[in-house]
Amino acid sequence: MTGKGYFGGQPKAKESSGIAYQGQSYTGNPTMSVNNNYGGGGAGHGSPKFGSTGGGGGGYGTRGDNGETLKYRSNTFNGGIGGDTYGDPSLKVLHLGSGGGSGHPSYNYNGYKGGNGGGAIKIITDKLVIEKNGWIICDGESGSFVRRQPLVSGNGGGSGGSIHIICEQLENDGVIRAKGGKGSDKGKYECSNGGKGGYGRIRIDYPPNCPIFRPGTIEPEIGYSKWE
Repeated sequence: MTGKGYFGGQPKAKESSGIAYQGQSYTGNPTMSVNNNYGGGGAGHGSPKFGSTGGGGGGYGTRGDNGETLKYRSNTFNGGIGGDTYGDPSLKVLHLGSGGGSGHPSYNYNGYKGGNGGGAIKIITDKLVIEKNGWIICDGESGSFVRRQPLVSGNGGGSGGSIHIICEQLENDGVIRAKGGKGSDKGKYECSNGGKGGYGRIRIDYPPNCPIFRPGTIEPEIGYSKWE
């Protein structure tokens, strides 16, 4: 379910100035704004006078990172704002992860897409066994690779999604994970990197007399709950 959540900010055609697109979130479609779209990462912006800045990472369980600040001569230009948190640890609602913002293009090269958020999985079973090298993953995508193009900034990573497991026994020798995607690196010259996506949310419900509970590797390691 990696990258099966809300879409990353869409790339913008080459342009001398302006703002790229935010990442999508539960609030609806993104716009061209440096501010976040609630959970969606804010977009990078640019000008031929200073270059361009990277998109912010999507948020969900934790905030996404801001796009890197660009320092050009004596001026400082902020990247896209990282997405906010939303939902709650109980996972009564399985939200999707939010998309990262797109970095701004240059006047010679098109921009690239922000990473999609992670998807959502709910598993209800008597016994869940994850073998070695097995996994349940709802990661966010990393921002699209910029290919070292001049003045094109990096894109924000998408946030992780949701994993809710309800079981009477758990044997995990693999990985359960919902982490954010990496922000992509910038191109060359006056531009900046994209921000990393935030963590998703994981919850595991199990009975108080659970005969086997071996959680193994879980990232983020939060959200355990015994049945009352």
